[in-house]
Amino acid sequence: MLIKEAVPSARVVGLDPDPAVLEIAAAKAGAAGIEIEWRQAFAHEADRYGGPYTKAVSSLVFHQVPMEEKRRGIEAMIRAVRSGGEVHIADYARQRSALMRTLFGLVQRLDGFENTEPNARGAIEAILADFEPDSGLPRRVVRTPTGEISLFRLKAEPELKSRLAPPATGGSREAL
Repeated sequence: MLIKEAVPSARVVGLDPDPAVLEIAAAKAGAAGIEIEWRQAFAHEADRYGGPYTKAVSSLVFHQVPMEEKRRGIEAMIRAVRSGGEVHIADYARQRSALMRTLFGLVQRLDGFENTEPNARGAIEAILADFEPDSGLPRRVVRTPTGEISLFRLKAEPELKSRLAPPATGGSREAL
């Protein structure tokens, strides 16, 4: 909703695999008079909804998914944007201090240790650096009561896009 409010003329497509979450989001947007297209989908399906887009944005998703899904989701976001477009990710990534690591333990208890631990150890930074070395460095790190949230930006240059594998085919309701 904040993206659409900032750029009212933008086409915004929101993805989430949970229909209940989509229903809540659609109700909030509707109540605010904001038009957003909602799609039931996983991050790895980001390139299947009418792009190419100028930007693809993920907020607090990748710490909740298995390692392979982290990579597949980021790849799909890169494929979804036009050459020269941008991928923005805000998520729990490397927890840089003992205090932030301890606070992040609450998120891990709620969201599960198996998927969140790689993020705490720097998995998002490593995946992004595989695509473009500088994109693995957060642009900003925000300390919160539940750990550090890092903000990343990756520029989808034509050379990078040409190195990506084509999207996987198959059903869109794959289980994580």
